[in-house]
Amino acid sequence: NMDKGGSYFDRAPFTYALQKPGHILLDELTRATPQALNILFPVLDWRRELYMDMAPSDEERVIKVHKDCWLIGTANLGADYTGTSELDKALKNRFTFVELEHPTIDIEVALLTHRTGILKKGATLIANAAALIREAYKNMTLNDEVSMRDTLY
Repeated sequence: NMDKGGSYFDRAPFTYALQKPGHILLDELTRATPQALNILFPVLDWRRELYMDMAPSDEERVIKVHKDCWLIGTANLGADYTGTSELDKALKNRFTFVELEHPTIDIEVALLTHRTGILKKGATLIANAAALIREAYKNMTLNDEVSMRDTLY
């Protein structure tokens, strides 16, 4: 819609998604700007609302989050991840944290064959090597580990 100043206001797809049942993935939260994270506070707490101060007066300025809309955030936490920001305690309190472990060798082999098309024999070699490196990292005999992204490459 055009306002009196000639500017055009267009709602982001995120605003529409919040009003529908389903899941919204907020990937890499620790790489978002503080301004972007601040808009999530009322979305994730008891209010379940998104405020759009810039909306023209004839537009809806408060978006109600659908009762069956769930937001899932991902983050790489810890000192190993440079270029990231620590999440504010108040934002952390709005999430339930689940730390994901590396997949088992069998699952990693299945993922490697499915996602890359390599043969099971090659995928098994890669998954076994990755498991050994991860174990050495856990035992502090290596200073870095192998991610699932690494094994896919």
